[in-house]
Amino acid sequence: MTSRPPEIRSTVFNVWASSTGWRRAGSRTAVPNLTRLVRAARAPNTDRGSILGLASRLSPTQTESRPAWSTVSASAMIRSMVQRLADRLKDEPGDADGWLRLGRAYGVLSDQHKSRDAYGKAAKLRPGDITVLTSYAQILLQIAAKGETPPELADLGRRMLAIDPKNANGLWLAGLAAKATGDGEAAGRHWRLLLSLLPPGAPERKRVTAEIEALARK
Repeated sequence: MTSRPPEIRSTVFNVWASSTGWRRAGSRTAVPNLTRLVRAARAPNTDRGSILGLASRLSPTQTESRPAWSTVSASAMIRSMVQRLADRLKDEPGDADGWLRLGRAYGVLSDQHKSRDAYGKAAKLRPGDITVLTSYAQILLQIAAKGETPPELADLGRRMLAIDPKNANGLWLAGLAAKATGDGEAAGRHWRLLLSLLPPGAPERKRVTAEIEALARK
């Protein structure tokens, strides 16, 4: 039985913060552009012009130097931009938004451990922000070994529920943490409340119900 949230794609357990995009020069579209750039760079038949066009939208301040970009790989361009943000954060470690952007960027690059570290920094700077806490929780679950429950989830779940006792992500995480420590009673309590909050047609109901029934069989 995996410890990942049931069907993370849904809004109930979608802990990716849609409001924390990679914003550069005021752009709200840079993380989607970065995603498209990564995909374009990996596609075997993508022409160079398409890659450079996406790169210019990601970093409009560098459009004048476009000819020089054609001599380096798209992957190197992307990682260079991410590295510049990482370097800036070394001098500005209190920039929570910057750590969030870095976490998102590393996630796009499939560098999950660095993404985890960046989100961890943001969570320390914003301990009362549920969006940040749930983003950190998701990356912890993504890199956890199958069947493993990261120990940080207990604290994250408690903090979320202290802010909002009916927060769906907090209830799910608190249940996972309780189950991992053998406290089936607490896990069932959290998940029964979660189940009562889910709408009748929510796809998550099946997974939550299965977890509750599994506890009852023990």
